[in-house]
Amino acid sequence: PPPPDPCIWSPPGHPEIKYDLTPFESAGDVDVPGKNSEHFFVHVCGTTQRTCATTQVSDPAGINTWSSGGGQATCAAIGSFATGQWQLQVPGNPGGGAQLSYTGGDPSLNSQGQSVPRSATIVFKCGNSEMPYGVSAAEVPIHSLHYTIVISGVAACPIMPQPLSWGWWTIIFFGVFSTAYFGGGTYYNGKYTEA
Repeated sequence: PPPPDPCIWSPPGHPEIKYDLTPFESAGDVDVPGKNSEHFFVHVCGTTQRTCATTQVSDPAGINTWSSGGGQATCAAIGSFATGQWQLQVPGNPGGGAQLSYTGGDPSLNSQGQSVPRSATIVFKCGNSEMPYGVSAAEVPIHSLHYTIVISGVAACPIMPQPLSWGWWTIIFFGVFSTAYFGGGTYYNGKYTEA
């Protein structure tokens, strides 16, 4: 079978609900500001267009840039695109929002001096902007090398099944009424008037 579309996802057991981030594709990399001079560049449905010369990750899901102590620009991949996993923001609420989690980013030393690979969770927030808007990015919990990045836009809203409109109810009522009227008339004419 063809591989799943990285832009489209339905929660397990709920094929009637769909998250379709395809409209975000035209924006390219979304620049999400972090603390101080940090920036996170995320290409919603694929690897980033922005490059990082020092990364060890061949398919970065996002690039984190910051200025080092000497003012020199530094960067790292926050995860490997191949490791992407869709999840619900609120377990048990399929319409409550979706998020993508990535692991396998460039390693760095955590607060205990251990080498830990960076990871990230991209939270998609339903908004009114046609183009994706980088809301915030933070290391959560602090010194964990796991980043929570929030991106907002219309395409982040779930596509839910729509109830029938008044037009469809009118068509259904007319069809049922017509069938009953002509069927009942035919029965009446045949039974009582022998027509």
